[in-house]
Amino acid sequence: MLFRSKPGDAGKKIKAIRKRQKGEPADSETETGETAPVLTVGRAVEYLIAVIKNAGKMPASEAADLFAGTVRVNDTWAESGVSDDTLNKWSRNLANGVAVDLEIKTEAPTDEKPELAALVAA
Repeated sequence: MLFRSKPGDAGKKIKAIRKRQKGEPADSETETGETAPVLTVGRAVEYLIAVIKNAGKMPASEAADLFAGTVRVNDTWAESGVSDDTLNKWSRNLANGVAVDLEIKTEAPTDEKPELAALVAA
């Protein structure tokens, strides 16, 4: 069976595909109505982690490209505009197993009541 297309058919198909990729519903009955899940940072990270975990099963050249790409992603943080202090804090938090954006205060509170301090010292 031979299918004929008219000028503009390809453009319509591409627009429909892009809508589905954005998670918007299909326009016509001929489309399946299936939508692709919206790509979030969390989904992208989970996908990348899954691919890295299976890098040993890839051809060496693909695994090397994946490694180089992840190093580039990591190195890009230097150009992100986030301060070195903040990046270092986030790194320490990850190393300590706490939430990345958790702020850890190590100073003693300075608003102690004098009568409490006298009772503790006695």
